[in-house]
Amino acid sequence: MAQMNYEEGAGLGKYGHGIIDPIKPTIKYGKGGIGKFESPYDSDSNYDMGPPAEPELERGTGEAEPEAIVDAEEVRAMDTLQRECEAYAAARARERHHEKVRAYNMRGQRPPKHDTAAADDWEGITSGYTAIKRALKVVRGQSESGKLTLGGLIHEFAGVKAKFPEEYRTNRMPYKAISFAAPLLHSRLSRQYNASEYGGTEPLLNRTLVMVEALKDMLGADTSAAYPRLIHDLVMAPPLDAWRWRAEEPKPMLRFINRWKGLLPQATMDSILDEVILPELVAAADVFRLTTWSCKPSVCVGTWIPHLGHARLRIVYIIISRRLRDRLCGGISDYDYRLALPWKKVFDPMSWDEHIKRHVLPHMRKALHDLEISVRMTWLQNNNFFPLVMRWASIVPVKYMVPLLIQGFFKKWMYANYRYLMGERPRLDEAMAWSMEAIPTSQFQSSVVAVVDV
Repeated sequence: MAQMNYEEGAGLGKYGHGIIDPIKPTIKYGKGGIGKFESPYDSDSNYDMGPPAEPELERGTGEAEPEAIVDAEEVRAMDTLQRECEAYAAARARERHHEKVRAYNMRGQRPPKHDTAAADDWEGITSGYTAIKRALKVVRGQSESGKLTLGGLIHEFAGVKAKFPEEYRTNRMPYKAISFAAPLLHSRLSRQYNASEYGGTEPLLNRTLVMVEALKDMLGADTSAAYPRLIHDLVMAPPLDAWRWRAEEPKPMLRFINRWKGLLPQATMDSILDEVILPELVAAADVFRLTTWSCKPSVCVGTWIPHLGHARLRIVYIIISRRLRDRLCGGISDYDYRLALPWKKVFDPMSWDEHIKRHVLPHMRKALHDLEISVRMTWLQNNNFFPLVMRWASIVPVKYMVPLLIQGFFKKWMYANYRYLMGERPRLDEAMAWSMEAIPTSQFQSSVVAVVDV
């Protein structure tokens, strides 16, 4: 070991690259196989193989976030970009090698067999201005010849930025990089559009996203005003009718918004929200069956609240309120209550108050106006809408419900108590029992106490 130049604490091998930590054996049960599933090698054996190992499950919501989903096309685009960078670097190394060989031949010298300096991109360059001038010359030449790729452009400009960051910024290199990148990105998308490959936002998600992320990483904090314009033209290039998506299936568009929100300028995001998403929601609210929407209100409208906000969605709330109003033409019912209940969580408080005040309260007021309370009545009569009124109370604001009950119910209830006490002269326990049994539910009995306190 000493003759092999072994040092204490190092691993075995010529360069000390062997493992240092001791091997930890894993105990296997009898007849257990070796592999991922540890299946036994003798399935007919009667030996006890022990309990199978249970896979450890990661804790989570059970559903991947839209930002965490990586499409196969995105992986393919990453590989393409990486191959373009490697091919560009190899081509530039060959060009430098040929230039050095030509220089040696012109001097009548023999070039060295192993010239490691040819792999250095910055050999003999100490000035940032010289490096920028050379990079622009190379990129411009490849662009004119049609050989420039986005990976090669990123490789060239990223090298200049890493070597000479101050000169890179003062010479407005990000603006020049965007001017070269714009035709490349537009040509890639135009080929997809012309080949009828455009299916909603998929080409933007699958291919262009990777390229734009790499471009923005290269620009960094030096992004000029040309970058927002480039992204706006790139994303909004297809006609608006090409954004094929359905309001009842928002996941594709939500995925697009979540993946691009860190790259899109605010003006472009506003254009997508105002010109693509909001018109579709408005049209869907006016055309779709209300029952279809009410099953999943959070999917139809609620998922867009973080992106659109209540101010933009107010026009959708007005349309939904009108559809709910049309259902109430015959008066309040249990079915109408189930339709309206999910929308309370979607509407903003001001829109919901307006909907209740304009379309629901008149029907509740009429139901209480027609209510007759007597000793012989029952709360389950066909013409008695009071239980429905109390069910609607769960979604009606308190500022409307309390005055409504005071005017429409409690005066009649107190007068019925007065006539019962003065007419039939019941015992005290009978009077107390009727006055509380007249109230249909224990939930409403607690409401009685609360309203009396008010």
